[in-house]
Amino acid sequence: MRFPRVLGGLVAAFLWLCVDSGSCDPVYSIQVSASGTEEGAQAHYDELIEDIYPVHLFSTTHVETNFPHRVAIGSFDYFAEAWVYRTRLDSERFEGAYIIELPENLAGNERQRGLSSMSLPIERVFDLEGMVPELAPSEASEIEGDNLKSSAMKGGAVSEEDVENIRRGIGISQLQVVSESVREKSVTSLSREELLEVGVHDRNPRGVPALERFIAENPEDPEVNHARMRLARRLMGRGDFVGVNSLLEAVAGDGSAAEVSMARQLQAYSHMHEKGSSQSVEQWRELANDRTHPRSLRLEAMRNAAGAAHSARWFPTAWLAFRDIEGVSDEAQATSEARMQLVGLALELANRDIGSMEEVERLAQSLKDLPDVTKEAMARSELMRLESILFRNDYERVLEEADAFLEEYSEYRKEYACVTVLKGAAMVMLRDFPDAEAILLDATEMELGGRDLFANTDQRATALSWLAYSRLLQGDVQGRIEFLQALEESYSHTLDWERAKAFHGYEQLKERVGGSEQSALTE
Repeated sequence: MRFPRVLGGLVAAFLWLCVDSGSCDPVYSIQVSASGTEEGAQAHYDELIEDIYPVHLFSTTHVETNFPHRVAIGSFDYFAEAWVYRTRLDSERFEGAYIIELPENLAGNERQRGLSSMSLPIERVFDLEGMVPELAPSEASEIEGDNLKSSAMKGGAVSEEDVENIRRGIGISQLQVVSESVREKSVTSLSREELLEVGVHDRNPRGVPALERFIAENPEDPEVNHARMRLARRLMGRGDFVGVNSLLEAVAGDGSAAEVSMARQLQAYSHMHEKGSSQSVEQWRELANDRTHPRSLRLEAMRNAAGAAHSARWFPTAWLAFRDIEGVSDEAQATSEARMQLVGLALELANRDIGSMEEVERLAQSLKDLPDVTKEAMARSELMRLESILFRNDYERVLEEADAFLEEYSEYRKEYACVTVLKGAAMVMLRDFPDAEAILLDATEMELGGRDLFANTDQRATALSWLAYSRLLQGDVQGRIEFLQALEESYSHTLDWERAKAFHGYEQLKERVGGSEQSALTE
């Protein structure tokens, strides 16, 4: 099988140049063969270079071996990224491939070359045909003949204007707020126009029955599919996925190309909420790869596929997906978000001993090199950079940089709360217990809404967990139990509670303290 050399942003395997090559970190590659003769290695090199780029040929002299002549493919600034590519290689063609550091002379050449693309024989996540941002919109979305991939789409390709009209709801979106006279009527007495008004603007309790009646009584109405999709969104919020699927299947059965396209998007959202992220990755991927869709919808589907893969802990898929988004997006927000998500993946992989916390910091710092990077992405990546420093036990440095973060990014409540707790945690580890506990106690009183929390976490719970650990280090058993009890009472649904309960042996601790108190009373 041939793998064409793809230039520019189509294959997103980016490397950043070092200003001072003498101070650069290693360049990683994937060794795919070792030979006892130069001729054998050269033959394998010549075979691979026809359809793979880059390929490295070198000999090793620093170890005793019968196979000193090596061939490796790819060049990566990050071990984690090299791991991603190695996991996606054809295991039969490259049996026994493993990650190496390139010899310094080759590594220096790679940096001087400034590679911004690679062509390696891996299973890619997305078909990027038509997604190159530098092409004119008409060129990027032009679809003819065999390029029409989706037999379900009626009427050919979908235009950006079609999609925008569906998003706005055309006639539905132009309806005014429900008048008082309409509010006084029962749903059964409303006219066609009034049913739409109530269905759009009255979410509860009349919005759903109004849309249901409109759909039942007007099956041929030009607005019926818009009403079906509006109702599907309402039912999705209620968890009625059977109803959602029935409505969207009806749209798919008789809708225009744009309506079918949007219905498929809504079905993917519905399946993500109903079945979880792992069940929706392939559905988003299929939508992203459908060339009948306009570029905006494909990019939205790419972001959702990448996010779902990340949530499902499909690390190689998520990494490659975010790299592709970064490579094809021409919007600062999408590019910044993709790079920031890579930092998060690198942090999770480092916690699994794939890569390192030093790599996390370098990747986080690379956001500063992006043109027009968003401040929100910078805040999130800086948070993860500080976490990586804490994980390396460099507590003094956490304290040095936390205050600057809290001043610079005070408007981002999620990140602000996290860094506040990180600062308190660093003080605990430095045995500055009074100041640490003052910060952490303040953190437990922060007013945080649902939008101020990361999924499955609550920084107030994390603060209580660190307070319990602070009392453990001080030998204060009673104080430790009190903080654990507060954690259980308010945050028993969090991962912090599960971890703290196991770490402290909570039940046994209570029994031990209870037994000691009873013995004291007896004596």
